[in-house]
Amino acid sequence: VLEIFINVEYGYKISEVAREVQSAVKKEVETMTDMQVAAVNVHVLNIIQEKEKDKDKDKEVIETEIIE
Repeated sequence: VLEIFINVEYGYKISEVAREVQSAVKKEVETMTDMQVAAVNVHVLNIIQEKEKDKDKDKEVIETEIIE
């Protein structure tokens, strides 16, 4: 079972975004690992508005640099 935590931009249908993320993650993990994924649980943490999105861009760059 995989637990995925996401932010959704204001204006998008949360259920559609979550379903698309769920499907894409399941497909990619199964393709990369040759293992069956029992479930992908998608948790929506926040609804991001345009102002917040610009502020989070800097945070994403920092997080990406740390992870890589």
